[in-house]
Amino acid sequence: MSDETMKNGDLAVRPVISPKEAEKMVWAFIHHGNHSRYEQMKGHPKKTIEKWFAENGQPLPRVISKCRVFFTTAVPFVENFIGSTWTILADGQGNAKASITKGFRSEPEMEVDGPGTIGVDYASKFESACRARDKAIDGASLDELHTAIIKGVASIESYVAHRVDIWNHSLVVDVRLTDSKGAKVSFEEKIKNWIPIMTGGAKLDLGGAMWVDFMFLQSIRDNDAIHAKKFAHGASFADLASALNKFKTGIADFLLQLHIIFGEASPRVVIRARFFPEVYVQEKVK
Repeated sequence: MSDETMKNGDLAVRPVISPKEAEKMVWAFIHHGNHSRYEQMKGHPKKTIEKWFAENGQPLPRVISKCRVFFTTAVPFVENFIGSTWTILADGQGNAKASITKGFRSEPEMEVDGPGTIGVDYASKFESACRARDKAIDGASLDELHTAIIKGVASIESYVAHRVDIWNHSLVVDVRLTDSKGAKVSFEEKIKNWIPIMTGGAKLDLGGAMWVDFMFLQSIRDNDAIHAKKFAHGASFADLASALNKFKTGIADFLLQLHIIFGEASPRVVIRARFFPEVYVQEKVK
């Protein structure tokens, strides 16, 4: 989303985030982003990391101050811009092959033989959700809001499935986690019961805005709650802005917290979406 598109139409986005949010975002990239120094920086004291940034010409107070300008400033060293989908190019003889292997698997999860594309499912879905979010803001579009929610919820479901697949193929698994037509397991049960099994007891905090906002957005997707039914056919700009602001807590933060609890580095797009500036209704100048 560019500076220009931020201000066209009925909805707009604050171009700057607060100093506190900027600081949280920078540290989220340092501790949880999928950058090349992720393993090196994991577990290091804050002062050691601050010293490293200063010695490399990027003192963190200055970095944090600059990163308040959300759309034009990147976090140096730790913001990885490689996306979820890669293009496979052929060599001089027209040959091309790529595969993705994860966790304890010896065989590829996905394989492409020949020129094409390959990617990570949950991250690709989340990137699509963010593109729809931006379109929803640019055009004050209810349809794009629905797309953002559908893709966003699907990305969380896909990430949980990704972790379950790793668990079930690990060498230390005691209990296989299965969800089938004959033994259906709800998403909520997976969050409340399966995650502690896979993490050795660690649980997500479901007592705050993250879970409340996720349930609200999920209800819009499913159109099964009285307060969400108005989004099926129309919504005020204020309601649109409110729902879009819930995307960062109910979907982006949810996905980020899942990465954190599993100790898996997070794609930049997830961290950026978690700290996305406020969406608001723009007053028309008469």
